Order: sequence, then C-alpha cells, then structure tokens
Amino acid sequence: MRNSLPGSLSYVQTQLMALPGVMGVSVEGGNGTIPGDDQFHSNGGQTLQLPPMDPFMSTPTRWIDIFSRSVNTPVNFYVNTTVPYVTASVVSGTLAAMGSPNQTDTRIYLSVDWANAPVGDTSLTITVATSSGGAYPFNQSYP
Repeated sequence: MRNSLPGSLSYVQTQLMALPGVMGVSVEGGNGTIPGDDQFHSNGGQTLQLPPMDPFMSTPTRWIDIFSRSVNTPVNFYVNTTVPYVTASVVSGTLAAMGSPNQTDTRIYLSVDWANAPVGDTSLTITVATSSGGAYPFNQSYP
C-alpha cells in the first residue's frame, strides 16, 4: 500500500522496505500480488491462479511477473514447475534493488510440452521462491 499510486504511476520510499518483503509475484489474468501489501489484500493463502492452458491457445504460453520490493539489496529468485512437461523461460535469476536503472522485474513465460503431458485435466503447483525467505506457490491447470 506504500509503493503504488492509482494508474501506472509508482513510487517507492527508498528508506522504507515494502511491508510484504523483498519480492512480489503476479500472474497473467490476475489482479492480485503475493504477498499482498495490506490488511485488505493480504492473500493469506499465498496463492495465485493462472488461467487454464490448452494446446489450441492462440498464444502457447502463460506468464508470471516477479518483481523486487527491496530497497537496498538484490533479490535472488527461483522458479520450480515440479513436472518435466511444464517449463519456465527462466528458472532463476537476480532482481536489482528498487531505484536501480534496470532488472528490478522480470516476466517468465510458462509452456507445456503437450506431447509428454498426461491426457485429461491436470492441475499443478508452480513455486516461486527467494533466497531472502518466502516461497509463493500458485496453481496452473490445463485440460
């Protein structure tokens, strides 16, 4: 609640860490971020839901955004898809501290190897973790 303003304008107080910690995660099709940043958007379950995927989608990927809320130090992140037929375009990296000229956020694309995926509806959990503590799982399903 301290690092955003209405619209696309944002501001981070450089001497004050964001309330939820050093990293945030949001997903395509969602309007939430984990962890949430105030008592009204806390998302106590620490989960987000991506839209379903299928082999006939016009765009063969879904995305997640990972962004830094750290004001002083870089943040390392890791993405675990838990199954070999779902791949992430980036599985680990470092986000710069806020106020740095670049690399404070990254978009990661998820894709499914349909030839090796099980037949039928399947749901799985993808986890985004940081070396600074905290793991943020979210669910992905596809028919």
